[in-house]
Amino acid sequence: MVVEGSRQETLDLGFVLLGTLQIDTILHSIKLAANIVVNQKHSFGKT
Repeated sequence: MVVEGSRQETLDLGFVLLGTLQIDTILHSIKLAANIVVNQKHSFGKT
């Protein structure tokens, strides 16, 4: 039983780490999209 509990904790930790990586990737994508929008607005403003 102790071994199973230990496995469960490891599995939970893996999901937490995976979730953190996904959030980091999503935030990075949002930053990139925001930069593209800002750059497009500046480009249109110059013409």
